[in-house]
Amino acid sequence: GERLTERRLDFLTLRAQRCVAEVDSVAGRCQEVVGDQTQNSVIRIKRLLRLGRVEAAIAEAREARQTATRTVRFCSDQINELCERCVQYLLSVGAEGLARRVNHHCDETQGDLRVLLQRQEEILSDALNG
Repeated sequence: GERLTERRLDFLTLRAQRCVAEVDSVAGRCQEVVGDQTQNSVIRIKRLLRLGRVEAAIAEAREARQTATRTVRFCSDQINELCERCVQYLLSVGAEGLARRVNHHCDETQGDLRVLLQRQEEILSDALNG
């Protein structure tokens, strides 16, 4: 495309940074919500186990997993939409390098969300086997 002037590149860089900040904001809220839900679940699981209610504790862990999966899926969809819009815009104005960087950040963030679910799984398993 046309050569990007320095001023135009500054504007596009800010636009890309705003995209990255929005993605981080969604991911951060998601991590907070899942973290809080998991902590509360662990407390309930331990209490149920102390009362000898093993089946109820297992059900609690299963429900926590399902809730976290739904939450992460929702966040992931939001991030996909944000990223798609940003990357398409940056490509449409010829800022391929910025588009690539934003896309890379989006991919890494989606990976972080998958790790979040794996960590939650371990925490719930530990609580059940504790």
